[in-house]
Amino acid sequence: MTKLTESHKQKLRDNIAKARAAKKKNDDHRAGKVNMEDLVGLIQSVNTNISDLKERVIQVEKAQKPETATDQIAKVIEKEKDEASYQEMKIHPKHRLLVDNILGKQFIAWESYDGIDSTHFSFSIEVPMELSSVPTEDRAKGRTRDIRTRVISQSAGENGVKDWCEQVRKNLNKYYTNNALPSPFSIGA
Repeated sequence: MTKLTESHKQKLRDNIAKARAAKKKNDDHRAGKVNMEDLVGLIQSVNTNISDLKERVIQVEKAQKPETATDQIAKVIEKEKDEASYQEMKIHPKHRLLVDNILGKQFIAWESYDGIDSTHFSFSIEVPMELSSVPTEDRAKGRTRDIRTRVISQSAGENGVKDWCEQVRKNLNKYYTNNALPSPFSIGA
């Protein structure tokens, strides 16, 4: 039998230690003991795979369902409704009451003082499309809003707002009358 050198003995000890560590790791794994670093690595790997799969699914869905013109128009309308809802809040309560009484609650109105001197304000009324006089051809071209704006002097105040609401009502009533349509804006309505 040959004698082992010291370096061979050390290599043998190292290999035995590695084998015992591997056996212990295997035994621990069977017994339900898991190294936390291995577990964290596994979880991160699973999360990465899920994220990649989610991204691929989204890409496939986009490729299968191209956005139609109707979808694009619906997005624009939703955005405009959100903007209009925000703008609706920018109105003096007395002015809002005038709009409600003369035109109806379904009309959106707002006032703006931006870019106008301090003696005037811009007052806008959005006519709901179901009541609007916008021609069908213009609607087909993408005009989805009927906004009527007037600059009103501060001195006219409520009377200026009232006059503008009555003018919008009168113009809408004229449109319905000229087209032989029953008007929701007829005098006394």
